Amino acid sequence: MENAHLRLGLLEYLRITEKASTRIRLRVDRYIGEDRQAHLLSVFGNDSDVGAITAAVHEKAAFSLTFPDGTTKDVTLGEHASCYKGAVTLPGRKHPVRHLLAVSQELHTNGSAGELPWAASRSDMGRAHPSDRRGKEEDRGD
Repeated sequence: MENAHLRLGLLEYLRITEKASTRIRLRVDRYIGEDRQAHLLSVFGNDSDVGAITAAVHEKAAFSLTFPDGTTKDVTLGEHASCYKGAVTLPGRKHPVRHLLAVSQELHTNGSAGELPWAASRSDMGRAHPSDRRGKEEDRGD
């Protein structure tokens, strides 16, 4: 797939303390949210960056999200967000790429009941909802 990086967003976390400042940037391939509330973030990067973002999610931190078109937005996952981590091994790479899926409490508890406004919550870097069938034929090459 050529130029796939052009369809990715960027998540940035900035933390400044008295003694040090930390700036972490990860690539985003999926985002679902409305206004400042993020419901789902799918990011990937190296082990230490994914670990730091996981800690920031649990601390209810705010993130700066840059979309593929260049627009930015400040988002947060709110209280009691869940994080799911994994690794993707790529041929030719010494270390695997780490993946983090962060889910808001609202999506985690109500998402299976279908109570989120999926029409209003859309993914700016992917499909709005797994049941959204638009474009499936193109994905399969039919």
